[in-house]
Formats: sequence, C-alpha cells, structure tokens
Amino acid sequence: MVAINPPKIEIKTDGIKTVVKINGEEINKVRGVLFEQEPGGVPIVQIDILAVDMTIDADVIPALPDVFKPFYELKEQCDERK
Repeated sequence: MVAINPPKIEIKTDGIKTVVKINGEEINKVRGVLFEQEPGGVPIVQIDILAVDMTIDADVIPALPDVFKPFYELKEQCDERK
C-alpha cells in the first residue's frame, strides 16, 4: 500500500487579512476559504482562488461556475472511443 502524504495547510487571519499556505508556500489571490468536517469524517478545506489563466489537463471537461457560462457554449457530447 502506498503512503499518502497529505499537504500541510496553514490558514492565518488577523480579522482583516487571511493568509493561506500549502506546504509553506503562500497562495495568492484567495477569495474565500471553507472548512467543514462531519462527525467522524475527515476535514475538507475548499479554497476559492481568483484565476483567469489556467490549464486543465484531463480526460473530462469540468463544469464551470455560473459566472463563466455567458462566455462559453455547450457542445454536443461525442464519444471518440467508438
């Protein structure tokens, strides 16, 4: 079994400014942080980042947030594996 090394996440705030670090590296343009944990579950951290220049390398196309929908059009799904 392969050991999983979870990232070290640090969230510090002074009431006005919040700094988020992952493995010691500060993350810029953070818009929001959501922390939740259900009883008996693992903690989940969601970090919203203001990003307009990004690359996604995947076999699927992720759903975009509503704010971006006016700028894209839905294409017919095609299965090229056939």
